[in-house]
Amino acid sequence: MSGNDELLPRPKVQEIQPDRATIIEIIPLSSVDLIRIDGNYENNLAPGVVCIVSDGEVVKGEVIIIHTRIKTAYGLITKFSGQGDFIPGDRITPKRSITF
Repeated sequence: MSGNDELLPRPKVQEIQPDRATIIEIIPLSSVDLIRIDGNYENNLAPGVVCIVSDGEVVKGEVIIIHTRIKTAYGLITKFSGQGDFIPGDRITPKRSITF
């Protein structure tokens, strides 16, 4: 490295506050189910982020965010806990957030 190179700060990992976003709809496809979420980058929903799905008390499973738009995000259902189906209104909580 030359004397002019600057090191970027290391990202900090922070726990996220719960109840930041909710499911708007479930989109059944032939081989997988997607969910549409009323959240976006401001809710720490970015492609690759793993989120917990719950009804506020019981964890129902997990999704991974695959696409984020201006006001909504889309997630791929990756895990069911067997504690009930995902329904509109269920809460989406990112497991972790990376901030710079």
